[in-house]
Amino acid sequence: MEFLSELINSIERNEYNSEYEVLVGIDFCYDTLNYVYENQFPSNFKFYFFTTNGGPYIIKNTLSEITQFDKILFFDSDDMMMPQMLSEIDKNLDVFPVIKPKYINFEDVNGIRKYKEEKSQFGEGVFGIRKHLFLEMNGFEVSTIGTR
Repeated sequence: MEFLSELINSIERNEYNSEYEVLVGIDFCYDTLNYVYENQFPSNFKFYFFTTNGGPYIIKNTLSEITQFDKILFFDSDDMMMPQMLSEIDKNLDVFPVIKPKYINFEDVNGIRKYKEEKSQFGEGVFGIRKHLFLEMNGFEVSTIGTR
C-alpha cells in the first residue's frame, strides 16, 4: 500500500501512445481493495480480488492468462516506472523474447526521495515477455509447500 499511489501515477505519466491494460491482482488484502473503491482509475485499469492469499505467482499466472494483449510487463506494487518504460519495453519485445529492465534503488529521507549512488541493477520480478511464450513455459512455478 505504501507505494501504490506513486506506482499508479508513474504508469499514467508514461509517454506511451499505444493501447494497453493494467491488470492488478489484489491478494486478499482488504486495505488495497478499499483503496481501489475510494479512488478513480482510467478505464484500462482492471482490478481482480483473490479470495485467498495465494501469493504473487498465482496472481501473475492467472492475470497473464486473461490479458487481451500479447506483450506482458510484470511489475510489482513497490516499483515505479520511468516515463519511457512502456514504450521501451514495447519496442524491445519486437526484437527480443524477454526484456529485463534495470532499476535504481531509492530511499525516502524526511519526505524527500534520494536515489542511491550505486550501479543500477536488474530487478527480480520486473520483466517483459510475450504472452504466448510465458504461457508455453507454464508461467511461474507455484509450490503448494508452505502455503496457507
